[in-house]
Amino acid sequence: MAIESIYRLKFEISNEYYSSRLRAINRLTKLGYIMKEQITDFVSDWKHTENNSEICTLSREVLNPKYK
Repeated sequence: MAIESIYRLKFEISNEYYSSRLRAINRLTKLGYIMKEQITDFVSDWKHTENNSEICTLSREVLNPKYK
């Protein structure tokens, strides 16, 4: 029971952390402070997390110009 709670808390924290980070990256890109090529460096760090599919979806939204 305690292990499940710790895992759930870790997952919620990581979701919030990555979502906030992607929103910040998206905003900086729109303002022209960073280039899209640099975002791939951030995204590559996220490939090994337990919420991989959500992160990949969010990263596609940031990287794909049709979403802008």
